[in-house]
Amino acid sequence: MVQHAPGVRTHLGFITDDSRFLYYLANDRAPDSFAVYRYDLERRTKELVFGEPGLWGIADFQRDGRLLLAKATGSLTREYHEWDPRTRKLTPLLGVGEKEEYEAAYGAHPGELVVLTPKIGEFRRLYRFAGGKLTPISPELRHDVESFDLDR
Repeated sequence: MVQHAPGVRTHLGFITDDSRFLYYLANDRAPDSFAVYRYDLERRTKELVFGEPGLWGIADFQRDGRLLLAKATGSLTREYHEWDPRTRKLTPLLGVGEKEEYEAAYGAHPGELVVLTPKIGEFRRLYRFAGGKLTPISPELRHDVESFDLDR
């Protein structure tokens, strides 16, 4: 058992590719905020990775330890930030100060995100986000792109 505490909501984030660590979210620090934890499966110890107030989630991860964190700002709206564990720095990437619907994951190239959003048109569409700019990936359709998945 990794965590079980009365009144605490805990959600699995991901397990690292080497199966050494399990990342999860929990509202054990404040009932209206989720902190990010790393659990060492061999040593059976947990470490607080990120604990700023807010409804945070793990959107994606890089093998070097960087996390793409999503902060819910409404029922469908999110801000995206990158957390670098080496520098312990949170860098805003997308949606900060906006009330826009975004779903994002790391792209194939450094500094790139793949984003699903209705921001530029009438329907949800896939975009490449790099250098602060959204560039369409999927064609303009008369319906929403519902979801996407990326294969490493």
